[in-house]
Amino acid sequence: MTAPHSPSTGDTRFDGLAVLLVEDNVRLRGMIARTLESLGCTVVAAGDASEAMRLLQAGSVVQLMLSDIRMPGPIDGVALAEWVSTHHRGIAILLVTGFTHTENIRFAVLSKPFGLEQLVEAMGRVLRPESSGS
Repeated sequence: MTAPHSPSTGDTRFDGLAVLLVEDNVRLRGMIARTLESLGCTVVAAGDASEAMRLLQAGSVVQLMLSDIRMPGPIDGVALAEWVSTHHRGIAILLVTGFTHTENIRFAVLSKPFGLEQLVEAMGRVLRPESSGS
């Protein structure tokens, strides 16, 4: 089992997991990147959806995209998630937002502010294969 899913353990790790982090707030992006790295992840960071798309088109290989929903520019996190799900089907998607109107979003959403346990639990949930019976 490579993707842990028990947020209550202090040793939960995602060793070697490559994450595309898309967050326009530089300070928050740095904080989340350090948290992901402390969990064993390798982080590729982008400041907006257009930059994230360029990184993926240039060949960045990631298993998870963690993206803010509201960002400056013509493409928000939901549109980016739709693009990724169409063009890079193997990437798990986790969106984050400080807003409450997320009921029409078909992707997993983590509400800001979130703690380490919530992040680990949400990552484990989106990384589990569809057939997580065993």
